[in-house]
Amino acid sequence: MIIPENIENLAELVKGPEKTVFFFTAGWCGDCNFIKPKMPEIETENPEFRFVEVDRDEYMDLAIEWGIMG
Repeated sequence: MIIPENIENLAELVKGPEKTVFFFTAGWCGDCNFIKPKMPEIETENPEFRFVEVDRDEYMDLAIEWGIMG
């Protein structure tokens, strides 16, 4: 799982040509905490995708723009 270091790094990942799954998460999110331990298995089962973990609270402007509410 890739974790962007800053908004510029995240923007590069968004623009990249690879098929990418953006896994938005937050420490307070029950659904996120439920699925997070299963993510390595999901990544292994889907090698054609690049997985990026995005902290919703850290990138709030992007979460609002993309409609990520929880």
